Amino acid sequence: MILPKYDVVVFDEAHNIESVARSYFSLEVSRYSFVRMLNQLQNQEKNKKEKYYLPWKLYCNP
Repeated sequence: MILPKYDVVVFDEAHNIESVARSYFSLEVSRYSFVRMLNQLQNQEKNKKEKYYLPWKLYCNP
């Protein structure tokens, strides 16, 4: 859930709601930060696979 449940919501300055929502729910990253995040995700996946395959490799390659 992005926003909590409310019975009533009052939007003051509602003509700005799109830009306010966009700035609140968005994130700007540099190219370096983006590549770093991708590398972290890739390493997490690699580590998951290694945890699964490592015992098998040890068993098969004495």
